[in-house]
Amino acid sequence: MTTENTDLVIVGGGIAGLVAANRALDLGLRAHVLEAQLEAKYPCATRMSGGVFHVIFRSVATPPDELYKAIVEGTEGYADLTLARAIADNAARAVDWLRAHGIIFGRLDSDSGWDDNILAPLGYQSNTSLVWEDLGSDVFMHAMEARLTTRGGRLIRGARASELVVEDGRCVGVRAQRTDGSTSTHAAKSVVLADGSFHGNHDLLRRYVTAHPELLLFRGPAPGLGDGIAMGQSLGASVAGMEYFYGHLLSADALHNPALVLFPFIDFLAAGGMFVDHTGLRFADEGRDGRYMTNMLAQTAAGIGYAVFDERIWNAQGRHFHSPPNPSLIEKGATLHRANDLATLAQLAGLPPDQLVRSVSEYNAALYAGHLDLLTPPRTTKHLPASPIATPPFYAAPACAAITHAFGGLTIDAHARVVREDGRPIPGLFAAGAVCGGIDGGPGAAYVGGLIIGAVFGMLAAETCANA
Repeated sequence: MTTENTDLVIVGGGIAGLVAANRALDLGLRAHVLEAQLEAKYPCATRMSGGVFHVIFRSVATPPDELYKAIVEGTEGYADLTLARAIADNAARAVDWLRAHGIIFGRLDSDSGWDDNILAPLGYQSNTSLVWEDLGSDVFMHAMEARLTTRGGRLIRGARASELVVEDGRCVGVRAQRTDGSTSTHAAKSVVLADGSFHGNHDLLRRYVTAHPELLLFRGPAPGLGDGIAMGQSLGASVAGMEYFYGHLLSADALHNPALVLFPFIDFLAAGGMFVDHTGLRFADEGRDGRYMTNMLAQTAAGIGYAVFDERIWNAQGRHFHSPPNPSLIEKGATLHRANDLATLAQLAGLPPDQLVRSVSEYNAALYAGHLDLLTPPRTTKHLPASPIATPPFYAAPACAAITHAFGGLTIDAHARVVREDGRPIPGLFAAGAVCGGIDGGPGAAYVGGLIIGAVFGMLAAETCANA
């Protein structure tokens, strides 16, 4: 067994871990990052992301009070208010800090207002499959690692953290299992857990998210196993938001056709029309968005839902986003049922014809009467408008629930300190990024922003450690 000493040991080499390590070096601390994988370009959510730094789909340049309000309203009051405030107050500072460290940002020419800080070079957004190598997020990872190592920090690959070391009630290090079979101990004044979520752990998914994790399609770059969450809980840490995950509706054929595993999303078609289960009944509010419908589908025992829509929706919402379902579904060989009447469409899709016709009729009638709130479940329009299903031909796209990462994790305070059930911090233990809970998620499966959460709390964790 080998023993190494440093000021700050960080578990996980994604954005949260590398930001924490580099910020610690700025402040005069020594820092080591433990990364379980061995590859030079080890797969992680950061490296394979689109590289957009936003706060709940708003620019980080938005005034902090507006960002705070957006987080609170967008998560329907779910996000911890102190964490929402910390993100709102520090989002622009985190991006400015990255720029000061040589990170280059670009922007898209659009009127969305939130894609003005994207890791350069761009290119991810114009592809119909996952293309990431040598693009913005991959370049970012290389640059942050280089800046870490040239200033005396260390990124230790092939070291999977397995146990926290505690002395006199304080976390003072980590034990890790190495890929060569050996064990190493990394002693430190403080520990930052930053190894991502638990989306690759079926036991935790079954415990917290769904009784049917085997029906989920995993679309992330590498399976998060929840090691950091388990280690934090071993010291009495509380968890938050474990019931929800970030995901999208994908063609059901993605379960056996790799070309469909990432894009296109079925979200826009389901939101444009209606989303039904195998009985032909609606079971989710399509107005909340695709993440919400994906979470609702994950609760079903069948695991397959059907986006039902018409020709107008196919040529409107169907052409939304990069790699849009129209025409990508057809080009990639996905199942897409099409008929000139709803009864025939139901037969093609294997749905009960009478029930599907009834569901569409009730939906259209409620829409025309302005009483979507009387549907079961109600269909809201605050986020996404409703469209009638009335222009033939009609379509049904079978969809599965695809998980990118889980939203829940360890509870932290505004200084990135891991806290117990009673709210007291665990001395010496911090967390940042997707290992944390209490920000994303909630009843609408809201997404605040993975990159900005990792950057902000990675930065705050290092600053809190340095000021201790």
